[in-house]
Amino acid sequence: MAAQHYYAGGAYNLGGTTATATATATATTTATATATTTATATATPAPTTARFANTAASPSSLYPRHTVQLSGSIVLSASTTGVTVLYRLVNAAGTMVYSHTWSGQTFTATSAQSYSTSWKIPSTLASGSYTFQIMVSDAAGGTVYGVDSQAGAVSVR
Repeated sequence: MAAQHYYAGGAYNLGGTTATATATATATTTATATATTTATATATPAPTTARFANTAASPSSLYPRHTVQLSGSIVLSASTTGVTVLYRLVNAAGTMVYSHTWSGQTFTATSAQSYSTSWKIPSTLASGSYTFQIMVSDAAGGTVYGVDSQAGAVSVR
């Protein structure tokens, strides 16, 4: 009972230091961000390419002052304007000895176009083997649609 009486009077100062209780509240906030990315597929057109058919250098063997006929068909994979077609003959060292260019050509996708040119072999041309090559490009030559580096062969005697 004495204990009840003692505590019934409330808190008593016992001297010395006074203790102060401080309550600290800590709040934690968690933010969750959800990002949604939507990808839209855009089809990139395939590059325009050239195919070559029926290429020939005829006759395949000849003498100076005779004429060689260079011919072939070209098909582009897409309709294209401003196309340059180059026919050339190169010697064994890769030096061009003859060329013929068709500029500003228009191609319809998958339709063959034939090109032909003839060249009279000069008397000063050295005897040997020459290779007929074809290159198809845009007008500036920056985009090459195709090259046939072995379109035909000519032997000059």
